[in-house]
Amino acid sequence: MRLQLFLISFFFVLKVSGQHYSLNGDEYYKNENYQSAAIAFKKDFVKTSDSLLLKKIGDSYLESDNNRLKAIKYYKSYLKFKPKDKDIWLKLSKTYLYQYDIEKAKICLNEYISLARNKKKKIMREFEHLSSFELHYVNPKNISIVNVGKTVNTSANETFPIIDPKHKFLIFESNKLKSKGRIQLNGQLNKDLYISRFNGTSFGTTRPIKKLNSNDPEEIRGYSENIKTIYYNSKNPITKFYAIKKGLSYKKKGLNKFFNYLKDLEIHSMYETSTSDMTFISAKQKGKKHHYQLYMLKKLPNKKWSSAVSIPITNKKYDYINPFFHSPTNTLYFSSNLDNGLGGYDLYSTIFHSETNQWDAIENLGYPINSPYDEKNLCLTNDGSTGFISTQREGGFGKYDIYKISFLNEPVRRVIYLADFINPNDNKPYRGLNLEVHDENKNVIGKYLPNEQTGTFTIILEMGNYEIVGIIKDEVIFIKKITVSEFDLQAELKKIKL
Repeated sequence: MRLQLFLISFFFVLKVSGQHYSLNGDEYYKNENYQSAAIAFKKDFVKTSDSLLLKKIGDSYLESDNNRLKAIKYYKSYLKFKPKDKDIWLKLSKTYLYQYDIEKAKICLNEYISLARNKKKKIMREFEHLSSFELHYVNPKNISIVNVGKTVNTSANETFPIIDPKHKFLIFESNKLKSKGRIQLNGQLNKDLYISRFNGTSFGTTRPIKKLNSNDPEEIRGYSENIKTIYYNSKNPITKFYAIKKGLSYKKKGLNKFFNYLKDLEIHSMYETSTSDMTFISAKQKGKKHHYQLYMLKKLPNKKWSSAVSIPITNKKYDYINPFFHSPTNTLYFSSNLDNGLGGYDLYSTIFHSETNQWDAIENLGYPINSPYDEKNLCLTNDGSTGFISTQREGGFGKYDIYKISFLNEPVRRVIYLADFINPNDNKPYRGLNLEVHDENKNVIGKYLPNEQTGTFTIILEMGNYEIVGIIKDEVIFIKKITVSEFDLQAELKKIKL
């Protein structure tokens, strides 16, 4: 019987492989097999010299889980053909951010601005994103981030880490070479669930959670705070399961029907507190083009769950996924694709005040936790000093790796100002204006030039009192005094006008 199953699987892989080599670049791209798409487009370019293929190669690398910086070479080659495509400058600007080359990103964005003047809203959104990116990068949080090592990470994708609150073991997803099941249309193996135990200094050999894995891809969708229960999906078709910790591993208990009463909501992910009196979910309205929002459920006296109450911190234009609630600090962590991040999905937090039933404003966890790549979940140990994320960083083992983060001392915080100075005589921006910023002791702490296209100055300051001195041809035109307060630091991004 095993021989028959092996032969069936072998011939299926041959069939998939045959399809793999017969597809063209556009079909690979549609199937999200971006590496194969790039190779196919390269072969076509050698045959045809069609410059548009250079852009497609760049697009393939920019969407891939490998080194996205490879896209720069092909976008620059495409630009040598002087295409009419304006958005190529925007793509190149975003690609430079993957190597944190902010100056080159600004140059490309300025070129885009000069060519697309009629897209004012898009220009301002991109300009503010780049300014926000710079703010996070030049104002890093005092956090160490370390790859957990080759016993966990491989050349494939290791994602969605879950740490035992006492730091005894780590659960995660991976589509590494030994994963079960068939190759997907994107050219990668299925995701399976794995566990690795911690010995006090490092993680040991990774082992598959065999009783949960199947020939279909498994994806974690939530868990309880004490990690006794895991909620996960098995796709093709999507089936929702839950598993209970048994001994040193987990056993599938059956279908997850606990929240079926929320008939109007499509649940993305969930987190259950250890006392089981609160559950946080990410969900959206069924049958509508809504985004995933955050909700809280409370256990009622009859042991049933309450209706889902929306947490009033979300913007309905964006997605909020993978909630994690750190009970000792009453802090809710989650991932979102908000515009003020470093790119893609970033990690955020907000504090819950149970006595008033109020939530603080959300805060981006900043760099180096967040990056231009996607950071989609975070988990912490009980004391909150150590956490784990999945991300891509230089020197990693492959694509997405799992990293340990340690929170150190709080850094000096800064705020970024976008400054416009208008001449009161003609209500137009000053021509040839330069700025100097002086501290309380009259020391020059910075000199600034305006953005060539918008005339806006970008100034980054810590808390304190300052003088902004406007100079044209060595002549002082104005002096503006400003005070950077705690409230300004909370805003992170502010505007100044003379």
